[in-house]
Amino acid sequence: MKKLMILAVAAALVLTGCTAVKTDDNIMDKASVEEQSMEDTTSAAADTEQMDKSMESEEMADNLLDQVLYDIDGNVWNLAKLNQKAVVKLWASWCPICLSGMEEYNAFTGEYKDAQVLTVVSPGLLGEKNKEDFLKWYKSLEDYDDIIVILDEEGILVNGLGVRGFPTYVYIDSSGYVESTAIGHQQTDVVIDHLNSME
Repeated sequence: MKKLMILAVAAALVLTGCTAVKTDDNIMDKASVEEQSMEDTTSAAADTEQMDKSMESEEMADNLLDQVLYDIDGNVWNLAKLNQKAVVKLWASWCPICLSGMEEYNAFTGEYKDAQVLTVVSPGLLGEKNKEDFLKWYKSLEDYDDIIVILDEEGILVNGLGVRGFPTYVYIDSSGYVESTAIGHQQTDVVIDHLNSME
């Protein structure tokens, strides 16, 4: 009896699949079903294209680290070639949250040796002082000798990563790729936990 019931349900499904499809209160004939199927296929293709663009954006974010940048002392940096995991704090001199965390970040930079700890500013961009004024201002500060400040004068990182606020933390894996980003101040223990969780 069960076999007969299963066959009857299967036959009913096959027969209704060949005639009309009911969706909500609308009945669609076979041509409408095929048209809807084409729309679904087009929509799926658009979704795939958007995913591909998203993946390209991620690849671009990873590749944008492979740039020559200079710190305020003239040292050359390439964030893709650090050969160790790193955290980079993107910040601005006008950002009160960034400034209030400077002492903590300086201590962290001097003490933490399991990863590279860096900062990046973008002179002349996103409301930041121009390079000359920034350097004059920063060098007038005291007690931040351990902080490494890299200058991103072309905005490669802030634009490439789509930075929307400061500070923004960029975590880089030991292969030189962006592992993740985080917006807003992060306590040192949170940064350390995140670095320790990375390969």
